[in-house]
Amino acid sequence: MEFVDVLFPINLGPLTYKCPEHLIDKAHPGMLVSAPLKKQITMGIILSKSSAPMSDNIKNISDIHGESPLLEPPLLKLLNWMADYYIIANKGLVLKNMLPQETFKKVKARSKGKTEE
Repeated sequence: MEFVDVLFPINLGPLTYKCPEHLIDKAHPGMLVSAPLKKQITMGIILSKSSAPMSDNIKNISDIHGESPLLEPPLLKLLNWMADYYIIANKGLVLKNMLPQETFKKVKARSKGKTEE
């Protein structure tokens, strides 16, 4: 089982998710993914591959979108630099400001057993 750190465009650092076997070949840093966050499926970016987490309650990423990374390594390096340089900003807020809002539109929202698109 492989794990990835996913960064969402919100005021939060990266979160660790399991990568299902059928998605491992596509799971590279910078790829756009959808993953459960609270009660909805949210778009985020794979920040890096991760070692096995401390917790056993790790959720799977839902899907990987596209064939190539949305953020290439130089842009990921810039994102990390900006988050370190501007101490008040975490990586999630930097990501939110690097890409258009439309990039991270909600995929699905789950509420009371119903799925909306």
